[in-house]
Amino acid sequence: MADEPTSVVLEHLRHIRSHLDGITGDVRGLNGRMDAMERHLSGFDTSDIEIARLKLRVKRIEDRLDSPDG
Repeated sequence: MADEPTSVVLEHLRHIRSHLDGITGDVRGLNGRMDAMERHLSGFDTSDIEIARLKLRVKRIEDRLDSPDG
């Protein structure tokens, strides 16, 4: 009978450990997905800058074409 409480405690600890292992795996997977999203989103920052530069260049070209000296 004296071993029974110890056994119950160990059983609970094993159960908690197995759930913790599952959560750890899930978090690792989520970290990988977040890293991929951050890399993907960082590309948008440079794309926005490049698009803004292209818009400026097109506006300059349009202004030259519209000018009487053009």
